[in-house]
Amino acid sequence: MSSKAGNNGRRNFIKALGLGGAVAVTAAVLTTGEQPRERAARSEGKRKGAGYRDTAHVREYYKTARV
Repeated sequence: MSSKAGNNGRRNFIKALGLGGAVAVTAAVLTTGEQPRERAARSEGKRKGAGYRDTAHVREYYKTARV
C-alpha cells in the first residue's frame, strides 16, 4: 500500500509543476499588456541601417563560394 501512496505523491508533484508552469506563462503574457503583433510592429520601427550592399568583397566571396 505504501508504494501506491508514493506514486500519488509523485503524480501530484508533476501535476503541480505543470500547473505552475501554465500559471507562470499566463502571468507573463498578461503583464506585458501588448499582443505579439504589436510588439513585432514596434520592433520593426527600431531597425535602422543600410541593409544588404552588393560590394566588391561580397562579389568576390560569391565567386569563391561557387561549386
